[in-house]
Amino acid sequence: DCSAVPGCAAHTAGGGGGSAEAPVEVFRCQQRVSPLTVVRFSPDGTKVAVGSEDKVVDIYRADASYNRLGVCKFHREAVAHVDWSLDSKILRSNDEKEELLHWSVAV
Repeated sequence: DCSAVPGCAAHTAGGGGGSAEAPVEVFRCQQRVSPLTVVRFSPDGTKVAVGSEDKVVDIYRADASYNRLGVCKFHREAVAHVDWSLDSKILRSNDEKEELLHWSVAV
């Protein structure tokens, strides 16, 4: 159930294996107007960060609900890269102008 995130729908996916296979949709959320640019799961597997050309990083719970936990907004350009600290408590993101931001996401 994605009722906490209006317009959001989670999907299951199957497949995998060879690199010749087409991508499989796992998750769709209508909160962003512009294309998504990066998706990264936290090392502990509990969260997923999604950057977009909307200059924000959305943080979601990485379970069947995919409820949004928060939004990191202050980039001045499209988000180009995100990565997590080993303990999954800090998210680092940079945009196309190479501005680097750090976010505390301990929840």
